[in-house]
Amino acid sequence: MDIHSQAVVYGNVRLLSRLGGSNKLSRRRKFNKISTMVDWFALYFARNQHGDAAGVSVQCEPGLITLHVAVTGIPTAEDRASGEQLLSQLRTLFSEKLTDTTQVQLLRRLILRKSTPRVRRRLERFLDITTYWPSSISDLGIYDSFEQALSTWESLGRRENSMGCLELSQEFYGDEHHGVAALSKAFSSLLATTQEVTQLMASETGDDRWLTVLNKVWRLLAIILTSDVFRDVGKIAMGLFPEQWLFIYSLYLKLWSLYSYSYGAYQFVKDGMPAFRQTLGEDGVSDFLRGDGGIVVAWVKDAAPYLPLSCEPLPLPITPATHLNSFIESCALRDRYRPGIRALLQSNVRVTGAWNAGDLVVPKLHPEMQLIAYFTKEGISVLGSCIGVSKPVCWACEKCINSSRPLLKDFRFTTKWKVSEVSRKVKDDWVPPPNEAGDRTVKFLARELGQRIALRLDPLLYEVDSIRVREYSDDQFDKCPELQYAPDAWGRYVDSVLSF
Repeated sequence: MDIHSQAVVYGNVRLLSRLGGSNKLSRRRKFNKISTMVDWFALYFARNQHGDAAGVSVQCEPGLITLHVAVTGIPTAEDRASGEQLLSQLRTLFSEKLTDTTQVQLLRRLILRKSTPRVRRRLERFLDITTYWPSSISDLGIYDSFEQALSTWESLGRRENSMGCLELSQEFYGDEHHGVAALSKAFSSLLATTQEVTQLMASETGDDRWLTVLNKVWRLLAIILTSDVFRDVGKIAMGLFPEQWLFIYSLYLKLWSLYSYSYGAYQFVKDGMPAFRQTLGEDGVSDFLRGDGGIVVAWVKDAAPYLPLSCEPLPLPITPATHLNSFIESCALRDRYRPGIRALLQSNVRVTGAWNAGDLVVPKLHPEMQLIAYFTKEGISVLGSCIGVSKPVCWACEKCINSSRPLLKDFRFTTKWKVSEVSRKVKDDWVPPPNEAGDRTVKFLARELGQRIALRLDPLLYEVDSIRVREYSDDQFDKCPELQYAPDAWGRYVDSVLSF
């Protein structure tokens, strides 16, 4: 893709993020044993810089296991050293007769020492009341908001009967009839322990003390996230939290993003290690312990130099308003004949503030797209068709993964790639993969932007076409006198338009 085309894609994506609706609660999480393990590997390989990400998939062949790794941009020497440290730790797990608990602790310590800044940010985000929805909960606080959600859930006839909460009920109250109260105590303890951990991470020079306290956080998260309350949240049972859904679901996502550092290690020891041993066989394990293959780390950059992992800084020569005007003309949107209302949109602060002429952006091929493009081109099959991700997949990447394609290709069904978590967040550094799916996604983005512009420029004609528009305002009639009342498909006159 040339510089001009990439600049057009960037402008479209940036305006799409500004003209789209709210992204609140648009994240979705769906995971299984395999995705939990590969997500843990992705968390391990993700760099500590804010915004960086990693993707990992596992390829299993008799006697050989390959961890395919993609990171943001070009792998550094530090990235490669981290891969060697992981292999060294795995050799320890394979060579010594350790209990499952000890193996989990070793893997936790490995990832926490490498990813301390990232883990600390997630702990602090959990405690930060301003990061929750809706903003009104700041008056109550995190704990009182959680208590309110529990009360609503219980008032609808629900009962907390999870094993962890019943054990706490027995410990605190001497019976198994106080599951909800026990869950409340566990959450209160989680808040206090998290505050203690973050203070230790900020003040201690060594890491042993905060790692020890963090073990209590993992135990509490295991109880809370396996509770009946959060099982209902994971099932998107919105009716059980009619007024607290925004809060309880955002809390659920924060807790899982933190717990993944621990639960992924547990899942790998429980299910991954036996599967790895079976795949390697005795000879493969022996080769691995000698440092002669068995389990290897393969970087997408080395295997697929043809992929545009990181592009040159891209200058943006025109203003957002000019880009918008050019887009409207190029798409021949019927609204182009309404100069007054078009000018109103072009002067909207969400458009004018999208970027400044002359700004530089560094587009990147996101890690999950690197892996999928490489696997598709080379015909590589990976465990469970799962792409491990260190953060939710962005909106454009999700569309690319799910883009329409023929069911049959060379008489074989095409692979349906799986990721554990997606987000409606539109990232403006997105680069399409150099394949048909990337081309389709670029066209889809343009169509989506055109639709969102049209919804704002000409809702009257949308009503004529029987397309429902939810929000109206009469203010634009005074600002744009060329607007006239227009009959809809049933001859009724619509006298208002969608507000910007």
